This record gives sequence, structure tokens and C-alpha cells, in this order.
Amino acid sequence: MHRAYSERILALRQDKKQDPVYTSLEYVASSLKRARPAASRRQGKLKIALCVSGQLRGYEQAFSSWKKLGIYEHDVDTYVATWSRVGRKFPISIHAQRTFSGAFLQEYKQLLMNVPIPKQEEFIKNNYPSFYEFLNSASSQEIKTEDLQRFYKSDFIYIEDDLSDSIRAMPNPQKMFYNIDKCNSKLHEKHYDLVVRIRPDLGLENISRELDLWEIYEKSAKDFAIFVNNKYGRTYFFLNMWSYSFDDSFAIGTQELMQAYSMTYNNTLTKDLYKLPKNFDGHRSLAYSTFYEGIRVHSLDEYRLRWALLDPSLLEREAIYAALQ
Repeated sequence: MHRAYSERILALRQDKKQDPVYTSLEYVASSLKRARPAASRRQGKLKIALCVSGQLRGYEQAFSSWKKLGIYEHDVDTYVATWSRVGRKFPISIHAQRTFSGAFLQEYKQLLMNVPIPKQEEFIKNNYPSFYEFLNSASSQEIKTEDLQRFYKSDFIYIEDDLSDSIRAMPNPQKMFYNIDKCNSKLHEKHYDLVVRIRPDLGLENISRELDLWEIYEKSAKDFAIFVNNKYGRTYFFLNMWSYSFDDSFAIGTQELMQAYSMTYNNTLTKDLYKLPKNFDGHRSLAYSTFYEGIRVHSLDEYRLRWALLDPSLLEREAIYAALQ
């Protein structure tokens, strides 16, 4: 794919150098010229950086499930970039099961059935203000650096106040890329064979077998590729104009490639590249940015990974009904 677009540069006339397609293809071409270090031989353990970034939410339960990936059979350092509040996903209808259960869950979904999803939070706020405040208070638990240092057994913990003016001004996708970039920026003083990016609230429900991390490492270095949960859409987006996107919750690659993966934040803010969203758009911003960094994307479909986004424990029935009085 990249080769086809690089060759297309030669077919463009000299007076088209300011054309966004031309300048974007030039950027791809320069990315593809980067040196590609060979993978080391299989010997001993891989050195892996586990980059955990995003809202914590159900981080405790999620973390315990990651053992099934097989990464802890290698030499792992954990880095965490997150917010000062644990957080909870607001229970719009499609996420309500992460907060409620039983009969109340069904009644809640029924209440929101005819309310468009983008307006459901506003609907609850306007019609049930005390209940809305209860939901906000349930997501306001603060976390301290020392708490996460003990939990993750790591000194590489970076927490920011998500209620500061600068952070509150960011849309959620921008916050995600901000933390991905921040977490990865802390790795520069060390060398790692592989870097794993994962959301703290991403729980692994099923995997057919442990990840073959040596194979992933070798393919990542050889193919200049990262591995993600799923790829979506069409990749030949210059030709047929289809959107290009892939899952943004989990990725593995060599340190060099994952550094480029993390550049989505900076690329979106500073570069004018063809079809790279001007505003942060989770799956699409990441996909287009990595394309321009010359990175191929492989899927982990063979492992049949099944994940669930987790919140802190379900809210208790008594507390819910008290808030509705």
C-alpha cells in the first residue's frame, strides 16, 4: 500500500507541490526511508514496556486479566499516564450495564429508549438533577500516585488533574491521545524490544492462546508493523476514498514504531495531511497518522481476543433509589 502511494509522487506535476495529496505522499515517502533495525535473536526474555494510558475506571479487575496475555513471562516495566479521578463511564443506554444491573437496568434503558444517544446525558441532567449529581459523585473518587505505584508495582506513574481548565477543554479523543503520547515519552531513557499500549479499563475476557511475543517482535521489526485488536474499513483510502480506521485500545510493536504510533497527538495538532482529521477522532486519527508514519498494521485476529471495558463495581441498589427520592 505504502509503495503504491510513494510511487504516485513521481506522476504528479511539479506545479502540484502545494497540493495536500502531494505533500502528504511526500511525508509518507520520508517516513519509509527511516532505518529499520533487525530483530535480535531469540534468547532469554524480551524487554517490554507496558504503557497503560487513559481513565482508570475498572482498572483493578482489568489488570488481573492481563496475565492471560503472557507478557509477564518476560521482563516488563509498567508505565501509567492517567487522571486524578478514577472515573466512570456515564451510563448512556449502550453502556448502562457497566453501572446498573437487574430490574433497574431494564427500566433505565426503557426510559432512554426514545432519547438520541448524544442527548441522553443532558436528558438525565435536566429531568433527574439529584440522580445526575449522584452519578457524578460516584465517578469522582481521587487516586494518588503512591496508590498506583503500589498497585502496578511501578515507579513510572504520571497523574494529572482532569478538572484543570486545560484538560477539561479537551474532547475525550484528544485526552486519549494526550495520555498515549505522555506515557510513551517517558520511555526514551530506556531501550525496549516491544511496547504494549493498553487502556487501564480494558479487561481480557477470552484469548485462544498466549500471545507469541517473540513472533510479534520479529514480524514487527521485519514488516515495520504494529499489531492491533482489529482493523476496520478499507486501507486503500487514497484511491477509493473509503475511511481508514482501526481499534485504539490495544497495540503492540517495536519501540520505534510505537513511538511513531504515539505521534498522533502531535501530528493532529501540527500537520496538514490529506484525510487526517483536523479534530481528534479516535480510530480514524490514529489510523491515518500511523499510515503517514509509514507503519503497517496487522491484526491479532488469530488469538480470538475478546475484551470488555470495565467500570468500578456496579452501583448498589439502595444508593440508587436513595438518589431518586
